[in-house]
Amino acid sequence: MNSYVKRILCALIAAVFAFACVACGGGSDKEESKQNASAEPASDPAGESKAPEQGSIDLEGFSYKNESLGIGIKLDESWSIRTTEELAALVGATSLGDAMKNAPITYDFYAVRPISSASINIIFENMTKSVGKAFTESEYLDLAKTTVKAQVESAGMKVNSLEIIKRTVAGRELNGYAIELFANGITVHEYCLLIRMGDYMANITLASGNAEELEQLLNAIYPLG
Repeated sequence: MNSYVKRILCALIAAVFAFACVACGGGSDKEESKQNASAEPASDPAGESKAPEQGSIDLEGFSYKNESLGIGIKLDESWSIRTTEELAALVGATSLGDAMKNAPITYDFYAVRPISSASINIIFENMTKSVGKAFTESEYLDLAKTTVKAQVESAGMKVNSLEIIKRTVAGRELNGYAIELFANGITVHEYCLLIRMGDYMANITLASGNAEELEQLLNAIYPLG
């Protein structure tokens, strides 16, 4: 793997952790959100406030499915996909099931395309464990606007732009934000799209050094059922 790819992958990993933990640095904004909590319902596909189920990864088929999220991802042989053991190890757990129950953050899927340094990953944040409160999507995004810049810069990257967005993913309109990062001479474009499930916030993060490829990555996600 060349040094260019190594640098951009390090930037992506650092950014993902900053995104998943966005509420952790909320400060006074977090307190304000607690006082002004909205009645926004969770965007749980099943309509229930319960922990998400672990997805299934097919390494030979370059694919992923998660019934509780209602989505699948289909890639090709140009992608490298982390195993469930590797995903658990990212958060210091022995298994994904253990991570889901005990860790504030759980990686459920992580794929990288070395030839373009694009990535797709899905992270579940247990908000009651990470910040002590289950935020609505609106609250989560309000905090993102004020805290992501500081967290990304603390990881040695620069935020060129950040905007709240809606994107159609697997036939559903999802809330999220788009961010352009600059690190080590490399520009990275990312979408972080949200699905709230009770106390958990699923972060679907797509990243690429090419803004056009980022839009194409949305087509890799399809609805189940």
